[in-house]
Amino acid sequence: MLTRGWREERLPPDAFKGAVLLSGMYDLAPVALSKRSSYVKFTPAMIEQLSGGRYIAGLHAPLVLAYGTCETPEFQRQTRDFAAAVKAAASRSNS
Repeated sequence: MLTRGWREERLPPDAFKGAVLLSGMYDLAPVALSKRSSYVKFTPAMIEQLSGGRYIAGLHAPLVLAYGTCETPEFQRQTRDFAAAVKAAASRSNS
């Protein structure tokens, strides 16, 4: 909703004033490559559509990103990578 859904709902880009994202999966491609693929059947189109990390340019709200210290390494990695990508995108847009 923060990256694309607001458009589909015809909301203004600043409809969300901020968000707290907890233990997110921001790219579902690794799930499709893991053992979970035996029961989680993502199509390439689903991976593209549901991977919020691929739509960072659509973010218009400040974020707080967090994960639990007992989360799996993949959840921690995805949160760190997403935070770095958001920060890099903000730096480019402020240049």
